[in-house]
Amino acid sequence: MPLYAICPFFMYEKKNCIGCELKTLKFPTYRDKKSWMYNHCCSWDYEECKNSMILMKKYS
Repeated sequence: MPLYAICPFFMYEKKNCIGCELKTLKFPTYRDKKSWMYNHCCSWDYEECKNSMILMKKYS
């Protein structure tokens, strides 16, 4: 099942990387990246992500 990003700061995903508006996140394995995406980028709880918190303060 594909994952769809909900986080407004999500930009792209590649092999073991996720492009966030704040920075590029690199993961040791594809499984680690998918776990991060499932828990942060593709969840309505994306506001709990530290990167999202920093960017929310920037735009507030």
